[in-house]
Amino acid sequence: MRLILLVHRYLAVAIGLLMSLWCLSGFVMLYQAYPSLTDTERLAGLEPLDLRGCCKLEGVDLPEDTSVGDFEVEMLLGDPVLRLGGGFGRGGWPLSAGPSAAALDLRTGEPVPALSGDQAAQVAREYGLRHALGEPRALGLVDIDQWTVQDARINRPVYLFGFGDRAHTEIYVSGASGKVFQDTSRPERVLAWLGAIPHWLYPLKLRQNAPLWTAIVVWTSGLGTFLTLTGLAVGIWRFRFRGDGGRRSPFRGWWYWHHIGGLVFGVLALTWVFSGLMTMDPWGFLFKGGSRYEAEIRGDATWGEIKRFLTAPPDLGAGHELAQLAAAPFDGRLYAHAFLADGRVVRLDAAGNPATLTVGDV
Repeated sequence: MRLILLVHRYLAVAIGLLMSLWCLSGFVMLYQAYPSLTDTERLAGLEPLDLRGCCKLEGVDLPEDTSVGDFEVEMLLGDPVLRLGGGFGRGGWPLSAGPSAAALDLRTGEPVPALSGDQAAQVAREYGLRHALGEPRALGLVDIDQWTVQDARINRPVYLFGFGDRAHTEIYVSGASGKVFQDTSRPERVLAWLGAIPHWLYPLKLRQNAPLWTAIVVWTSGLGTFLTLTGLAVGIWRFRFRGDGGRRSPFRGWWYWHHIGGLVFGVLALTWVFSGLMTMDPWGFLFKGGSRYEAEIRGDATWGEIKRFLTAPPDLGAGHELAQLAAAPFDGRLYAHAFLADGRVVRLDAAGNPATLTVGDV
């Protein structure tokens, strides 16, 4: 037991400081998460969807019974575009090998090439107008930085724009897809350095090396679990039993409160650090391959269904400013979600008519 006491004491010098950092940064994360662009924010920054003159799909030479999966229809640089999961390759073929465009222009039927800097600035200007941020200023191309470590590679070239609003908002525009895929504000950036970044051990240089980052998080949380277990073992062992059957701590002063407090909160600390370790699926022994329930319930839309849906696009009537149409297949049949500019969502069937999901459907 004396060896366990020594290990616990000196391991606490290093790991205890890290666990304190995790705890304090966790308090910050209660109020400010890692900066991210929400779907609601992105949709609110889009130009209203205008489907007049839509939709030319003759150039997409694909069998109608081909399962396509998800799709989106939204505006890009003044034109409605169709996005499929695999993009559009040469000749308009979706899901083809080799270089591909992320979207198909529904007025011309041609794939949309990668955006230039001026075109990316137009996307940023529209986003800034919709969010009342003012005029964007170009901050250059970004290869990768602290706020795009997860998404920079698939969105290259990445254009960074800043705004003169009070929050000093910055947005990232994907030259590949034309989407705004990340935004940050100065308060978010500052609080991330006090919260999410130390809590997740997320500095850019470390996070770029995914295997090293995973190993460090797993081993440090594993050592934290071991530290807490040894503390509980030592705390129980050091209780002395009195002749009347009672127990007392041999410590006085701060040592006494460390002893009692460690026993009281040690179980909480153990569940906290151990559950953090389990979220990393250490050494792969928890991974079971995932579930296919959602995919089986949804099913896939076919290219023929999408063509017919877009040939006579839905008319939601006056007072409905449409931002995006997105696939929402159910039970192997095509349905779509119409996302409105005011945040509402209307579910549509394959004919473009409102179709509320009922308990009977489920």
